[in-house]
Amino acid sequence: MNGTHQYKRLSRDDAALLLVDHQSGLISLVQDFSPGEFKNNVLAVAACGAYFKLPTILTTSFENG
Repeated sequence: MNGTHQYKRLSRDDAALLLVDHQSGLISLVQDFSPGEFKNNVLAVAACGAYFKLPTILTTSFENG
């Protein structure tokens, strides 16, 4: 890096929220949190996205979500 890069604060105009495969069958695979804690954390992140009116992309491995 040449030292001339300036920090630009992230704004909702150039951000998006990506939720990858947050489905009930995969919650049981999470080992760092209890299933209830994990679900609440995902819901909190989704609520933050809604609050800031971020475009949200939700992926799933099921054809009909």
